Amino acid sequence: MQLNRAKEIIQALADGVDPYTGEYFPADGPYQRADTVRALHVALEVIEKALH
Repeated sequence: MQLNRAKEIIQALADGVDPYTGEYFPADGPYQRADTVRALHVALEVIEKALH
């Protein structure tokens, strides 16, 4: 998988959106938990650094 595509998928998850359907996840779902969102943003930072 290309880093750009991985970034798109992780960004969608961090935004609470299913990257394949565009639907929002339920507010009480695991992708909306604070630690999960933080972890996804850390992953995005790492990918961003790897792309530059």
